[in-house]
Amino acid sequence: MHRIDSTTAVAALPVPRAEGTPGYFVNGDPAVGQVATSVTHEWLNSVQEEIAGVIETAGETLDKTNNRQLLAAIQQLISSMDGWSTGDVKITLKAAADAGWVLMNDGSIGNAASGATARANADTQALFTLLWTNVSNGNAALQTSAGGAVARGVSAAADFAANRRLVLPAVLGRSLAIAGAGVGLTARNLGDIAGAETHVLALGELPAHTHSGTTGNESANHTHSGTTGTESQSHTHSVAGTLNGGVGAASGGQVTSSGGAFNTGTPSQPHTHAITTGTESVSHTHAFTTDAGTGGGGAHSNMQPTAFLNVMIKL
Repeated sequence: MHRIDSTTAVAALPVPRAEGTPGYFVNGDPAVGQVATSVTHEWLNSVQEEIAGVIETAGETLDKTNNRQLLAAIQQLISSMDGWSTGDVKITLKAAADAGWVLMNDGSIGNAASGATARANADTQALFTLLWTNVSNGNAALQTSAGGAVARGVSAAADFAANRRLVLPAVLGRSLAIAGAGVGLTARNLGDIAGAETHVLALGELPAHTHSGTTGNESANHTHSGTTGTESQSHTHSVAGTLNGGVGAASGGQVTSSGGAFNTGTPSQPHTHAITTGTESVSHTHAFTTDAGTGGGGAHSNMQPTAFLNVMIKL
């Protein structure tokens, strides 16, 4: 849809003449003297502005190459009666987006010349502007019409007019969470993505634990040398026997006998000897074998019980 742009068009809307008698169009009939209805500039301007007004109220820019803008605008305005507005998101089991919406498929949006992959149409301008304003370039990257990365320009309107395309925030295969900084939680920005589907534990993430095991048998046969102490050195032992067939007697350390039994004295009390060992055997080691380990060191799943649906966003 576009406003009349011929060489005879004027830049300002003319003031209408006084209203005549309301009526209807007729072709005319010369046989009965009926003159055909003439179409006035007031009527044509009225029709043009009624149509253009609907399209512009829906947030679209008139596009001379797009003859379906009125339909799209009506659909969008009907949809907005449900309380939805640009940037609102809803989940669905539909495979295609509703009129006035676009599926969030990690694709891009832009005008008809942008080469956008999710939707390339003038009706994406309002959403383009909202994302350009609220979401960082890292989370909603700006691209050329060929898909190359490009820095954001002076305004969303300028980038849209320059046939740039904006990548929708990534949601495919991801759970949705709320942006912001919850108490005790990490701050998250609009469009941020985080987390991993699987994870391999690092050493510092393992719980503290011990391993049991047994030593090997290296240098099993070895001895220690040593000497006894001097405890209870003075003691006696009884002896039963005969000496030259007589009775024996001890005197001055000598044993004598006149035939018969003899005795060396009363036995000492029970006693012990300390032993001091010498140098241990040569240095040696024992191998230590832990109990059998298990596990393969692979990644484990981080995924919570999840149901997968489509997400669409309001244009």
